[in-house]
Amino acid sequence: MTEFVDVVIVGAGISGISAAWHLQDRCPGKSYVILERRDNLGGTWDLFKYPGIRSDSDMFTLGFRFKPWTSAKAIADGPSIMAYLKETVAEYGIDKHIRYGHKVVGADWSDAENRWTAATSSATARRSRSRPRSCSRAAATTTTTRATRRSSPVADDFEGTIIHPQHWPEDLDYAGQEDRRHRQWRDRGDVDSGPCRFRRRTRDDAAAFADATSARCPTSTRSVSG
Repeated sequence: MTEFVDVVIVGAGISGISAAWHLQDRCPGKSYVILERRDNLGGTWDLFKYPGIRSDSDMFTLGFRFKPWTSAKAIADGPSIMAYLKETVAEYGIDKHIRYGHKVVGADWSDAENRWTAATSSATARRSRSRPRSCSRAAATTTTTRATRRSSPVADDFEGTIIHPQHWPEDLDYAGQEDRRHRQWRDRGDVDSGPCRFRRRTRDDAAAFADATSARCPTSTRSVSG
């Protein structure tokens, strides 16, 4: 099946939703479709399920200009952000343009036709095509398809379960679990125990950096507070 549209937006995360609104606002006569690989919108905010997930900046800044964040909670949790995004797409009719379960697997440009053809795969249609009439717009965000896991000496001797937050098991029971990583580090003398367990290493590293900097720049004055 081939669908002809003016603009293709890849991804229904914050950037994709914002791109759709601005397209509607500035080019109301243009048709568009949002191709979303997952079964829900939100991107990062739908994927990450780990306890305590929240915005890393205030929502008055992170939120949309066209739909200001009105909650008194400036640093919002994941579910609140998801509710905000769903309310936004419904309010502005963006939800009608989202094609869930459509993974973009290729894009080909034709000089003869002066258009892009975006190939997608989905659970219901093995392969389909969206053909923007003039150009293709993509909203690029951080990839959510593959989690990066780096090797670490600390991880090698860690006795507990290692979980990547990008793939947090929804059925994980962590109630009453001791943070064995901190206990192991504490027993080795790497960190202090208690609420300030990282302070000693941080202070020592900062002091060493300041000393090295002062040695290279003897005329400068550096101070480190604990």
